[in-house]
Amino acid sequence: MSKSKKHSVLIVDDERSNIIELTEILSAEYEIFVVRDSRETLQTAERKVPDVILLDVIMPEMDGYEVIEALKRSEKTRDIPVIFITGLDSIDAEEKGFALGAADYVPKPFHSSIVKIRVKNQINILERLRQQELMVQISHCYYSGSDSVFTDTLRMVGEFMDIAQVLLYIFDDEEASLICQSEWIDPELNLETRIGDKLELNEMMNNVINGLLVSNKKDLCLHSNDPLFKEAMKPYRKNFQNYITTPIFIKGKITAILDFSREDDGRNWEDSEINLAVLVAGVFSGILERSAMERQYSIVEHTSQLVLYVTKDAEVEHVNRAVMSVTGYTENEIVANGLGVIISEKALTEIKEIYIPKAMNGESVQYELEIKRKDGVIRILMISIVQAGDDLGIIASDLTEIRMLESKLQSALKDAENNRDIAERSSHAKSEFLSRMSYEMLTPMNIILGMTQVIEKVGINDKTNSYIKNIDTASKNLVMMMHNILNISEGGSTFLPSEERFSFAEMIESIKERISPDLSMKKQALILDISESIPNALTGDVKRITQVIIHFLSNAIKFSPDESEIRLAAFIHDENDEKMTLMFEVIDNGIGISEDQQSKLFDLFEQVDGGKTRNYGGIGIGLPLSKQIVELLGGCILVESEPDKGSKFSFTCEVKK
Repeated sequence: MSKSKKHSVLIVDDERSNIIELTEILSAEYEIFVVRDSRETLQTAERKVPDVILLDVIMPEMDGYEVIEALKRSEKTRDIPVIFITGLDSIDAEEKGFALGAADYVPKPFHSSIVKIRVKNQINILERLRQQELMVQISHCYYSGSDSVFTDTLRMVGEFMDIAQVLLYIFDDEEASLICQSEWIDPELNLETRIGDKLELNEMMNNVINGLLVSNKKDLCLHSNDPLFKEAMKPYRKNFQNYITTPIFIKGKITAILDFSREDDGRNWEDSEINLAVLVAGVFSGILERSAMERQYSIVEHTSQLVLYVTKDAEVEHVNRAVMSVTGYTENEIVANGLGVIISEKALTEIKEIYIPKAMNGESVQYELEIKRKDGVIRILMISIVQAGDDLGIIASDLTEIRMLESKLQSALKDAENNRDIAERSSHAKSEFLSRMSYEMLTPMNIILGMTQVIEKVGINDKTNSYIKNIDTASKNLVMMMHNILNISEGGSTFLPSEERFSFAEMIESIKERISPDLSMKKQALILDISESIPNALTGDVKRITQVIIHFLSNAIKFSPDESEIRLAAFIHDENDEKMTLMFEVIDNGIGISEDQQSKLFDLFEQVDGGKTRNYGGIGIGLPLSKQIVELLGGCILVESEPDKGSKFSFTCEVKK
């Protein structure tokens, strides 16, 4: 069990460039899974059960609409929020997606902040629902009247928060200290029990804890997010230095403490975790405030959940304060008039004939239900029905605000799509921002590359070394992509040919390393046909030569079938005493290009036969930029190709001996 567990996102997209971009945007905060063949989506989603799915609408085998229908039919995946990825400019397409159950849309081209916000919104909604479900489970635990109610609750909270341990200390008047009476410790950690441990309340700790009562803090808790408090409490911590401590006061006196701990992985506690800890402490406070006979009554009356006791015939016997607060009716009004006063006749029939029999058979019953308040306002509740002795308990959470938030998100999306004029006026600003952004991104990327090379030199195990090499390769590719964008956006004027001494053999090895991940992904082989007459020591613009060769090889890999061969040839085309002209050829057996379409190859942002090549990805700048580079290097580009028979891309360049 990982103590640094992240929320997970499944990206379903057949375009590699989209996957790379979305992974770059989200991987720092989320665990990323990827599916490129849409037919594998359901199987992967059922196995991984991600928190959010990013789903492309247009894909070759199954489009996004077919995929979401399959996801919603599966019990394991139907509740996973799906965010559509789309470049479609159609309100009808969006309405169709929402009708099928999509939670939101992310438009192309991607904007990092928009992608992060929309994924975070779904995670926040999901977290609120999960916390509500947890509180329902805790309520069920207290209804059972089990002797292990404290231990069971601590276990549920600890597993839900994915932490190391949760301890309950009760204040002992005779000992004048807090003594650990209940615990849950992750069994994988093999730690000794803390039951019986004493926590002495010295003057410093008393001042800190009692200071919470007179403070203006919303949440009565202490946590290790505060570096000063963390340092001060370090001597009193036994195993973990990353914690939330929630004092429990009754009538102004410290009665107990709940301590939530996890392994120190450098993360701060999130607000949702702190809020949950405080909420759980509030539940324990209600229990400890009453005698053992009053505990169940306390949790029912003071919980934020709506609780109704009903008979097998759905007649109401008792409701708690939350029911009266949400519905606006008194307990006497609801008991006298029955459930029909707040729900429709159809809903009441379903409770009697479907849901109560299921609950009586021990089946799980949970569904959404609309109720009408006394003032006529509609509220949306998540209903659970459980056995409570001879009767049944109906436990409900209010989802109205969450559903309103979802509706506002959808409305905001439609409003944004309708503001076409604003988008057009901002086009120039976006282009300028793109250029500035590319320059800004180069600095951290160069740092990543430098640190990766340092790590490789220091030496690490083989498995980790392979990861570092993949990071290095991907970073170099990203740097090259940013340089491409800058060169194109500034008309190719950002560089002049350089002259530096280089090793021809090392250049070829570098190219092989750069494209190795792409070859492996498609199980393709690279065949080298390098003339031995080419001297190893040369002078020229090795970076630009490498850039063009990688552009050609990337296209060959992209447009060739799996398990095929790509050929890279190099030989001397012409030479004199000082210089030589090298010829490079990249040959594939891919989809090929018709003669009339070859004229479009070097047009900026163009892809020949868009309907056919769109499935292979790309933004249409590789070949135009390659042409600019080759011409600046004193060479030319040649293309030979036939549809369905493959292509040969060649270029010449001058180097000095």
